[in-house]
Amino acid sequence: MPRHTFDPTAVSSTLEVFPKGDYLISVGEPKAFQGTTKSGKNEGNANWGIRWGCKIERVLEGDPNAVSKRLIYTGYLNNEEAAGFPKQFVMAALGYPINAKGEREFNEAMQGQDWDYDTESGACGDVWRQTTGKTLIISLDVQPDDQRPGEFRQKIVRFRPVSA
Repeated sequence: MPRHTFDPTAVSSTLEVFPKGDYLISVGEPKAFQGTTKSGKNEGNANWGIRWGCKIERVLEGDPNAVSKRLIYTGYLNNEEAAGFPKQFVMAALGYPINAKGEREFNEAMQGQDWDYDTESGACGDVWRQTTGKTLIISLDVQPDDQRPGEFRQKIVRFRPVSA
């Protein structure tokens, strides 16, 4: 068996919390998931959705050292209240403006398309996978982490297409 060398100092094992700002991100492969809500009004309830690994390509406003760092976007689909956010993410990645006209155009183009996802295998349908390799603008902020007192977590404020 071949011998391999690993340098753990060259990789990150955590996700950074970036300061408030606008960041241009590239979108990785989507993966479906299912889990359990850890806190809040839905604590203990099942949740599911799509998760994307993303990479910060450029800082429009915020921490200039964030370029090339990773962030994860988790889009929950288990209730109507939450499901609008991953829809906005997909809309922005595919170039649709996040407004009433953009949503009408998106709905017309995407109705009847493959929106399936399988939380056991992680597989995602065609529309979810169309986001792979696309770029969008994500507006971030910071808020206290209710699961870790004294620490902060990332808050996603909104998504925008690169050009709309």
